[in-house]
Amino acid sequence: MNSTQPLIVLMLWCLAVLTANALELKASDSKALTYIWDVNLDEFNGTNNLLSPRFTTWNGTVEEPWQLWFNLHGASYLNKECLDLYLVHRKSHHVKIDFTLLLFNQKDEKDSASHHWQGVTFKDSSTGHGTGPCFKGDIANSPPKGIYTPGRGYVVEGKMKLGVRIPTDPIPIKPTIELLQEQLRHLESDKKSLTLQVSNLTSQVEAKSNKINDLEETVSEQKKQISASEDLLHKSTKELREQLRLLEAETKSLSLHVNDLNKEVDVKLSRINYLERTVFQREWQISQYQDLLQRVGMCWSSLNVQIRPNHHRPEETLMYEGGAPSDLNRVEFLSSHTTDIQPFEATTSMKSEEGTPSDLKEVHIICPCAHAIIGLTAMKGILNNLGHNQSLKMSPKLIE
Repeated sequence: MNSTQPLIVLMLWCLAVLTANALELKASDSKALTYIWDVNLDEFNGTNNLLSPRFTTWNGTVEEPWQLWFNLHGASYLNKECLDLYLVHRKSHHVKIDFTLLLFNQKDEKDSASHHWQGVTFKDSSTGHGTGPCFKGDIANSPPKGIYTPGRGYVVEGKMKLGVRIPTDPIPIKPTIELLQEQLRHLESDKKSLTLQVSNLTSQVEAKSNKINDLEETVSEQKKQISASEDLLHKSTKELREQLRLLEAETKSLSLHVNDLNKEVDVKLSRINYLERTVFQREWQISQYQDLLQRVGMCWSSLNVQIRPNHHRPEETLMYEGGAPSDLNRVEFLSSHTTDIQPFEATTSMKSEEGTPSDLKEVHIICPCAHAIIGLTAMKGILNNLGHNQSLKMSPKLIE
């Protein structure tokens, strides 16, 4: 025992003496306990039964706990003139006791009601005994009628005062030394318990501290990782933006190139269309010239056949209308002899390379096919004009 324990023992002894004197005075003043229970009727919303807080009496050195049980509307089998109020014993052993149930009038104490029960035996901790007080010729369990009328004084501002008067022995007082020893044992037990709790808490604090350190290290590592990730993300973002800028510039350049290519394609298509039209015109012109040559050849053959038998006839002559032709502008072959073959007229119109009419030439060949003679020079000039012309527009006129 250390130096402070005697002082603690002395203080506890003084406190025990003072407490014992006070308890003896209180116990010697009365042999009965009156318990008062303030009941708020609003608490019955949703329920019909209420239990009071516990209160205690003494049976020698044995502590007896009690409660009041109240049913506001009363049981169906109960007399309507009596309150449904019971006393309940909260220990399992048998207790035989007298008690009085009370209902206080808050306006006139002399008008308070009571009902006395004598020699009641409580056998278990769940069964209550009682009912009462009762009001002859009045209603006690149908609020707001009967005793619940505000003017009666039993209900004021929605509250009732119920109670019970029950006998009790004085509170037992143990000898001072035994009390001090018991308190010392409690203190030592509490000390051991507190020491154990402190030890457990210290262990928990250490474990929590270690866990906090681990978490701090984890957070530090995660911060480093996040910082590295942010740097990498920033760098990647910068690179992507640069690539995007380059791609946009390249896309713009490609768009311009595509536009140029489209224009070039349009020009090529126009050129192709022009060449196709030119080829078509040339093919048409060639077909017309071939037809003309075929007809001239047929006429020539016919003339040769007709000239050979009669080439000694002096009356047949080759004549040019209007004098000798200049540049083969106009050549006409005439014959006074006719045969069965019908004459035809071919007209050729030629344009210069500049597209304007220049040196328009017309050749009229009239072949009676009887005694006409075609000059080889005129025929050669026609063929030369047909071969060297770059742009021809022919309008053949056939006379059947």
